[in-house]
Amino acid sequence: MKKVILSMVFLLVFSVTAFASPVTDLAPGKVGIDLTYRTGPSMKLSNDSGSVDPKGKGNLDFGVTIGIADKWGIQYRQWDTTGKTWTNQGGNPETDKAYFKEANILYTLDKNLAAYIGFTQSKLTIEEGATTYGGKNKNKVQVGLIGKAPLGNNLTGYASIGAGSDLFNWEVGLSTKVWENAEFNVSYRGVKVNKLELDNLTPKFDYDVKGFGFGLNVKF
Repeated sequence: MKKVILSMVFLLVFSVTAFASPVTDLAPGKVGIDLTYRTGPSMKLSNDSGSVDPKGKGNLDFGVTIGIADKWGIQYRQWDTTGKTWTNQGGNPETDKAYFKEANILYTLDKNLAAYIGFTQSKLTIEEGATTYGGKNKNKVQVGLIGKAPLGNNLTGYASIGAGSDLFNWEVGLSTKVWENAEFNVSYRGVKVNKLELDNLTPKFDYDVKGFGFGLNVKF
């Protein structure tokens, strides 16, 4: 997986088209809507006592990107995950839930590359039997890059990579045009957030979710 990420970073720097799949033109008024269904992602939780991966249920990863000025845009994305119920060491049924939200400001560096800076919010909740341990919001700043490159036969590869304190957020994918203003996407995305806190529980948790998805990007 590290080799995949490194190769996509190379793609980001040397890509030969414009901004990544959501919107290819950050002109004022341009809008892109992304809807991706992720099928049973890996959902690893770990702390000082060990780690567990209950596997996630299918879920929706969605986003909206809007051009607000020449080369400038804003973006919102959200990915909610719910793990399958499993039996923990105490013999109790446990269901783990988490969300990752991001609001970014984007800037097209040139026709090949876009950069962004944004605000993220993460939260973990654990339901153990009849008890729910509510999570505390973890708010962080991230910076990143987005790019894409044509692969021929109406196929485009794209990637995004972002990072912040206790945070790593990335995606690689392929897209193909199905209508004039719509693309079908297949992607693999990962989000890792460290040191998430829960009410009434001492240990902090690291949350690492990864999963394949498919969906549509529609531009207006």
